[in-house]
Amino acid sequence: MKFYLLFAWRNLWRNKRRTILATSSVFFAMLLALLFRSLQSGQHEYMIQMSVSMYTGYLQIQGIGYWEERSFDKSLEMTDSLLA
Repeated sequence: MKFYLLFAWRNLWRNKRRTILATSSVFFAMLLALLFRSLQSGQHEYMIQMSVSMYTGYLQIQGIGYWEERSFDKSLEMTDSLLA
């Protein structure tokens, strides 16, 4: 096994230009993948945060029968028990 590793290592550096080009290409591709993945993750978290802050929040309470008609007439009335 040691012989094969030594042989492969020597073969890599036989053509230094090709080795450096291939290594730098892989490094650059991984760097771009990491950058775009972190941007995507940040945008997803921002989208959730903005949806929660602009709409009903994390929780929405509706009156009985709201899902059948989806009308504001079926929403909850503001009573003293809800405000307390």
